[in-house]
Amino acid sequence: MVNIPICKTAHRKVSVISTYWLMLASMLFLSVLTRPGYAASGPMEQIHVAVETVLAELRTTESDQTTKRAKIFEIIAAHFDFREMAQRTLATNWKTTSAEDKKRFVDLYTRLLQSTYMAHIENYTNQKVEYRNERIRNSQAIVETVIIDGGTEIPISYKLRDEAGGKSWQVYDVVIEGVSLIATYRGEYAGIVKNNGISGLLSQLEEKIRSLEQAPTT
Repeated sequence: MVNIPICKTAHRKVSVISTYWLMLASMLFLSVLTRPGYAASGPMEQIHVAVETVLAELRTTESDQTTKRAKIFEIIAAHFDFREMAQRTLATNWKTTSAEDKKRFVDLYTRLLQSTYMAHIENYTNQKVEYRNERIRNSQAIVETVIIDGGTEIPISYKLRDEAGGKSWQVYDVVIEGVSLIATYRGEYAGIVKNNGISGLLSQLEEKIRSLEQAPTT
């Protein structure tokens, strides 16, 4: 049986994404709010609000780790369009998938990202973040950032879409060092669907999620 690949490259990239969520807030409050031409309801502000709330939850001593992680993902989920991400990941296979399996895939895909994010969410170590550019075109936006970790620069871009006239920007892809998270999973899953069908992919996602959720927390 083909294992669901969270390959070393993909695993590292997802780890960087989760760490990035934590790093974002420390620089965002100072840099974004003073950026010339910055729109009050733009995508960067909405990311800023999400991350500030995540950091506040991480700092609290009133919740145990399980409760804290659940609250953190609830915050992140409000700013990520997981259904859109799931559809883009399945690509042409989405059209041939039944409504029931689509719903199941969206749920499993979301849980996979949740489990992967949560496995690395405590990795924040005060890396520096620079904000290089924000581009908005109609209902699409790209926020370009760079993480500076020692002497290493890691470019990360968020792709966002809005269906509410600029009031609700949601992330549908993250590009790390030029590699799309969606494209990475799409390539991996396409081979599984080809060889094992959508049912095979769903079964392997369930297996991968179980292994992640059963892993001991730190």
